[in-house]
Amino acid sequence: MPLDPQFTELVRATAVAAAAEYYRQQAQGEALPPPEWLTTEQTAALTGFSPRALQSMRQRGEGPPYTRLGAKLIRYPLAGVREWLERGLVSS
Repeated sequence: MPLDPQFTELVRATAVAAAAEYYRQQAQGEALPPPEWLTTEQTAALTGFSPRALQSMRQRGEGPPYTRLGAKLIRYPLAGVREWLERGLVSS
């Protein structure tokens, strides 16, 4: 099933905005190096999606890869989130 072009553009724009904000913070000494495994909140901040949107994506089998470490403990591998964002990039 092909991805919806509007969804793809939203993912791309969100990733670009999140990366720009991270690099702005890093340049000003505000950002810490990202951990190898992210919480839902950290993943939301990186991707621009809300924690609730990430939860909905998990329930639909969509979104970035994650692991469940307990009944409510979800972690996202940073490398997997980056790869997921990059797969949504569209060249113009």
